[in-house]
Amino acid sequence: MTLDWWTLGLQTLNAAVLIWLLSRVLWHPIVSAIQARQAEADKQLSEASETARKADEAKAQAEAELDQVGTRKSEMLAQAQTEAEAARKALLDHARAEAADMARTAEAERAARAEEAEARYAARAADLAQRMAERIGARLSRPALLEAYATDLLAQVAALDTEDRAALGSEKLMLRISDATEAGYGEAFADRLGKTLGEEIRPAIKTDAELICGLALETKHLHLESSWAADLARMRKEVANDTQ
Repeated sequence: MTLDWWTLGLQTLNAAVLIWLLSRVLWHPIVSAIQARQAEADKQLSEASETARKADEAKAQAEAELDQVGTRKSEMLAQAQTEAEAARKALLDHARAEAADMARTAEAERAARAEEAEARYAARAADLAQRMAERIGARLSRPALLEAYATDLLAQVAALDTEDRAALGSEKLMLRISDATEAGYGEAFADRLGKTLGEEIRPAIKTDAELICGLALETKHLHLESSWAADLARMRKEVANDTQ
């Protein structure tokens, strides 16, 4: 058998050309496409990781802000109480001076006027305390303050006995919310309430500007409220009682 070197050389050259063409036309584009896909996947993974990191940071910031607002609320209420107490003492001094002047009149008239003066200045002291607290409340972050009241209301629900908790789920329930809320806030709070009670809750939702900022839950036999209006009413009552 005779080996044809020319034929072998041409076949070798053809094979080399074919391999070169395949590497240029087929292999490199495939490798480039795979590398592009890998780069895009790495980019999307990096973006997802960055988004998750930002979400964690936002959550931590929101929790810190909520804690800060709760502390700030307590400090401002205490400040309002202190200022109201000072105003109450000044007003009481004036009222007692008036009462001393009335002592020179008949005993029955003096007693009646003294009682009237005490009540009048007690009401003025309570009004003054409420106005101070309202001005302080206006400086707080409304969304964060509302969240503080929502958290407090859920804590009240969690502290209920078994019978009252069952009533919230079985009786017709009304959820009242102050008007300064975002759309869908009531439904979102109802979901949180359901998680607290361990069952799905769908209350009727009503906007109530008289709450100023806060929420209230009502059934036929139960009323729970956590709001700026309730805090003001409670402080007004305490100031009035201290004045008498």
